[in-house]
Amino acid sequence: MSNILLRSFEARPDFKCISAPYAMAKYIGDERSGEIVKYFDHKEGFKYQDVEDSVRKCEDENPNKNILLKDHYYNFLGAPYDLEVIIPKGYKHGILYRNPIKALLSMKKLFLKINFELTLENFAEFVDYGKLYGVYEELIAKGIDENPSVINASFLANQPEAYLTEMCNLWELEYLPEMIDFPNTTTCLTDYPCADILNWRGDAIHSTTWRKETDYSESEFLSLPEDIHEFIQDQEVVYEKLNKICIRIGNK
Repeated sequence: MSNILLRSFEARPDFKCISAPYAMAKYIGDERSGEIVKYFDHKEGFKYQDVEDSVRKCEDENPNKNILLKDHYYNFLGAPYDLEVIIPKGYKHGILYRNPIKALLSMKKLFLKINFELTLENFAEFVDYGKLYGVYEELIAKGIDENPSVINASFLANQPEAYLTEMCNLWELEYLPEMIDFPNTTTCLTDYPCADILNWRGDAIHSTTWRKETDYSESEFLSLPEDIHEFIQDQEVVYEKLNKICIRIGNK
């Protein structure tokens, strides 16, 4: 979902999009961490603090465009720095979240693809809504962003035009129709070193429009490890907290 959202903004003539720079630091850089790094070759010379330099360079190269940086919270929470050290200053922030069971099923597909063990510990590293909500609170508490936008993936997928319009209004942008039907080309999803290794972008590279979100089946749910079910209940509590503060169509 996050990649389709990035594609949607990439189609705008007034935006330059950056995909997953923190993934470079987490998986291949000098400060990489976690069990999953065994799937990557270490490349010297890139650290978490280099992300802001990359963003500023992008600003200099695109002086008449807005910059949209998309990454997953778990890629920077493992950094040995506080958020205010590694998050570029002067930007608005959006937190995109989806149904936690769907998020876990999505990670399961990735884990199976790379033969990563289906354990609660591994799932919890990548899907922990308590940590995600903590990012929201920390952005506010540390003065990085006094009002981060909270974006419900289901609302976005099922009513993209109306929801994108709400997002644009909130961010003082004009909604553009190319955000719904965009070209089947992208550079922001392919121009970073981790892209081809994990290849978790799926159809996002070739999609030309939004697709309605499908529900998961009972058999899919039961395919998750048994010890993860209690963990899911904790995620759903936070999911409901996010639902109370998310962007809604017509503020409903």
